[in-house]
Amino acid sequence: MGLLGGKDKDAKKAALGAEVERLDGLPLSAVATEVMVKGFGQGGPGADNPTSVPALIDVMNPSGRSLSTDPGVLAALERIVWESVQLLEHSSLVYWESYTHAKPDLRLTRAGSAALADSSVEKALG
Repeated sequence: MGLLGGKDKDAKKAALGAEVERLDGLPLSAVATEVMVKGFGQGGPGADNPTSVPALIDVMNPSGRSLSTDPGVLAALERIVWESVQLLEHSSLVYWESYTHAKPDLRLTRAGSAALADSSVEKALG
């Protein structure tokens, strides 16, 4: 490992950049499907409890929650995840349980749970 984890930091930066490029090239419905499965599916932060958009961003970051990655690329990932959350909400698959300045909580709707269970999320997104 280099000074202050230089090689690790470079690897995380490259992984995040590649993931943002991949997600940016997909249709929004495909990205929203990934966010739904990774964020609300088994083992995801929203599987059993409400979750926040920052937790969904972390789950989509191949480096995990990392403050050492490129802020511009991380901001691009944040925009992509927020857009996908908006599509999930407008498709009635998730809803805002509460929205406070401190912690916006997203929860699956019954339709969202059913779409996850039968792998029909992308179809439900239109």
